[in-house]
Amino acid sequence: MPGHVMQHWDTAPPDAPWKALFAFLAVPLLGGGPYAYRRESDLHLTLAGVLQAAMIPLRHEVWIAPGKKIDFVSRGIGIEVKTLGGYTDFDTGKQLLRYSSTGTVKAILLVTTCWDHLRGPHNPASYDVPVAAVHIRALRDRPLSARSRSFK
Repeated sequence: MPGHVMQHWDTAPPDAPWKALFAFLAVPLLGGGPYAYRRESDLHLTLAGVLQAAMIPLRHEVWIAPGKKIDFVSRGIGIEVKTLGGYTDFDTGKQLLRYSSTGTVKAILLVTTCWDHLRGPHNPASYDVPVAAVHIRALRDRPLSARSRSFK
């Protein structure tokens, strides 16, 4: 049914009806933080571990249509993880729109480390399935750059 807009887990009332659809994923992810990562792929492994520890079935890097691969799928819900972006991040909204139109997922959860994903102009159009966003506490652990000095 077209016409869904993105819902934000952090700002919705606790009894919002759509929260029941995503709770089995969002609750363990929110409770598992804070997370540290260097690359988004590191965060994928950590989040997968948290969900698997909660006994949630999970598939990683799933092709949901030709040319469309989503980060995870669990119980028919697609999960997209984003660590970069900003207020003008239209690409994420377009990506979620493409995923929602495949007919292979019944809902999409955007898991983000970027607050701007929750405030930005995310909906390029209405989605075909329910879409929710949840912000997780995570810090990018930047590798130390090598420093050298001359010992003469």
